[in-house]
Amino acid sequence: MSIEVISGFIGLILTLLVFSYLIGDNPLFRFAIYLFIGVSSGYAAFAAWQYVLWPKLFSPFLLQFGNITITQLILLAVPLVLSLSLLAKLSPRTSSMGNFAMAVLVGVGAATAVGGALMGTLVPQAAAAMNEFDIGSVTGAAILTRLVQATIMFFGTIPQELTVYGPAPVADELIESAVCYFLDNPKSKINKVYFLAYTEQDLQICLSKLDRDSRLKALKPTSRTSSVKPSAKPKRVVVTLKRKRG
Repeated sequence: MSIEVISGFIGLILTLLVFSYLIGDNPLFRFAIYLFIGVSSGYAAFAAWQYVLWPKLFSPFLLQFGNITITQLILLAVPLVLSLSLLAKLSPRTSSMGNFAMAVLVGVGAATAVGGALMGTLVPQAAAAMNEFDIGSVTGAAILTRLVQATIMFFGTIPQELTVYGPAPVADELIESAVCYFLDNPKSKINKVYFLAYTEQDLQICLSKLDRDSRLKALKPTSRTSSVKPSAKPKRVVVTLKRKRG
């Protein structure tokens, strides 16, 4: 029996173990997940040591230390210090020492991912679309039509619940949930709820709901205020309902 057949059979068994989660959490699923995490972590550690750490960092230090220049020594010392400072994240007392290395790691990783997505996916696709674009041809007209439709769908979409039900039922449902929570949990540490109203109509709907709900007297509201945050359009009007202790 060849190695391909054996590996395919093992992959089939592990796939079935993962699919066993469909009937609920079970030891077989956990075994497959732990095995996957362990093998992935081990492979990542081996690849990092074999292809990065040893040939790029430790090998020049240990085997070629007498032949490297000052510039090369500095270029090797900086990643070594940053790598060792990451070990400080293992202890809460010294974790702050590894913040700079973590920031460099996250920043470089994000920049690499964004650059790869732009140069490897978005820019080539956009260039290919522009090369095919010709308003006089059927393909160009189809591309222009789909582009306009996608733009309208992206910027002109209205939440479905507002389209079907309107803002009043949505506000009633949200405020009803908050009031019921306070009544059912009198010892809760949550003592303030914020409702965001994007228009004056939404604000009046919220205030009307709060005014006509007789159960709010049991909550002993101490204040109900509204304020407009100076931000980009649309302005967000915040309606605050505070619950008094006792």
